[in-house]
Amino acid sequence: MKLALVFFSLLIALWLALGATLLTAPDGIDHGFQHPEFETMDRGGPVGERRAKLLTQAWLFGSLQIAVFVACLLLGARRRGWTTGIKLALLAGVLPYAAAFALVIAAYGRFVAEVPVAFAGPFPIPTAVVLFGLTTTPLYFVLLYIVMFDRWIISRADLQQFRDVVAADRIRRAEGD
Repeated sequence: MKLALVFFSLLIALWLALGATLLTAPDGIDHGFQHPEFETMDRGGPVGERRAKLLTQAWLFGSLQIAVFVACLLLGARRRGWTTGIKLALLAGVLPYAAAFALVIAAYGRFVAEVPVAFAGPFPIPTAVVLFGLTTTPLYFVLLYIVMFDRWIISRADLQQFRDVVAADRIRRAEGD
């Protein structure tokens, strides 16, 4: 019951974060202004001014999504019983994942502040962090799920019990026809 309440609270927080972002009042440059040469075209103002106010909201929304993702994994593992191993394994994955996401937000914040763009190889730093940090950290959860599925989600005994129930249902339906 406690996990369900946490999960529900995370979903409410996610919706509130999204609502706060959508209801953030635009300033005068969000929709652009008249282009000096082409009157039918608008041009935007400095990117940093338009996006800086949304960085905290973006971080909050993304961090809550990560928390909901891990809560979903915990919901799947819950019926097998709470073990320290599950909690520690998920904590070991969520910390680098959340750190990589925070690093993306920080790198993007520097990028939109029009600080001279630094590169990591051929990529601007925000792109490199997304490619090599944010996209690789969830792979830990995939591998963890694959390796620990039998112990944490459905054991072989559970699977056999499911097969027995399906077989009994097929026999019952065949006899009823």
